[in-house]
Amino acid sequence: DNNSAALMPKKLAEPSGSTLELTLTKPHALGDCGTCGVTLADQSGKRKNGVYAVVMGSTFRERTKHVVVTSATGAAAEAGLLVHDELLAFNNEPIESVQHAEGLFLSAAKGEHCLRVRRLGAAVPLVVGKVVGSTSQG
Repeated sequence: DNNSAALMPKKLAEPSGSTLELTLTKPHALGDCGTCGVTLADQSGKRKNGVYAVVMGSTFRERTKHVVVTSATGAAAEAGLLVHDELLAFNNEPIESVQHAEGLFLSAAKGEHCLRVRRLGAAVPLVVGKVVGSTSQG
């Protein structure tokens, strides 16, 4: 009955920085992020951290805000979405902002949709709306 516990080791096995393709099943056509069980936030601020640069890639994405998942329940959880995942694309359309992502969720039809995410796990601290001033950790 409780098979979410059985899935946990598999979910945690991906190395940080992996890009995954998840299938989200939208429960009904008029739903938005909330209906899908997703809340998103902009992770803003450039990092000088070398690890971060490697994980994120020093491409045009450096100039964008990273859209990260702050909670995943319901359909999102069933799809395998985890907190701290960065949303890269929705049905192959690159995500530009939280508002953009929310619009894609809202306009999507009922049924299956492909989410491309980068699994960051706890390797990158979640920064919502402001940059944390701590530089103690290299």
